[in-house]
Amino acid sequence: MDYSLLDIEDYDGPPNEPHRKFAALEQKARRNMNEIMENTQSGDLSTELRSQYMMLMTSAARALGVPGLELPDESEYRNEWEAYQAFSIRIRGLVAEIMLNDTLVAKPHSVRLSTSTKSKIESQIIVLRGMIEDSDMEPKRRKRLIEQLDDFSAELNRPRLNYAVAMSAMALFLSGIQGTTSTLADAPNAYQTVGTILKWIGADKEAEERERERLTAPAPALPAPKPKPKLQPKAPQQSPGDFGDDFDDDVPF
Repeated sequence: MDYSLLDIEDYDGPPNEPHRKFAALEQKARRNMNEIMENTQSGDLSTELRSQYMMLMTSAARALGVPGLELPDESEYRNEWEAYQAFSIRIRGLVAEIMLNDTLVAKPHSVRLSTSTKSKIESQIIVLRGMIEDSDMEPKRRKRLIEQLDDFSAELNRPRLNYAVAMSAMALFLSGIQGTTSTLADAPNAYQTVGTILKWIGADKEAEERERERLTAPAPALPAPKPKPKLQPKAPQQSPGDFGDDFDDDVPF
């Protein structure tokens, strides 16, 4: 039987960011490989699956621009299992880097919100949610708007808020309440509330950029050290009564 660790649908699915897609594909391929091995208990098949896994991952890394992953040279190892172990350790390290960079690294289109900003935004999301739930709009539209607020809240709770995701959720929310003035009496307030939320996000981004520039600014150059003054040789000191040999030669006796 021919086993495939990844299906066509796996390549087409989210996430869209290349490095995160690589991490998702690796997780799926590894899980499928381990599951097949556990169910078949075949040594030859296990070797074949490990080879397939390594080939898939090196090809995916190359296609998605993930550096530092190559097929192991089995001549450098005692057997196929040791080569796979070395490859497995390397790829786990790469996946860890990808996931940490995705959540912690300051990216141009993301921002780490302060605790106070998050708290203020959360309170405004509650206000928006109340406006929708208390309206007499049709249930489908109400449900869709609540889901968009949920998407925004999920992004808000990430270590770094992604502008694209947050703005998309807010844009969809605002487009959803357009033309609902008759059913959403607080529509003008909803627009104002969203504007306030975006203003707070922008303020935190500006503060983050200022801090980044401060930390990365080159240190002021230190002045060149002044040359040390040259020491003048001290004149030889004579003790009292010591007139030297030359003086003795001039005494007329």
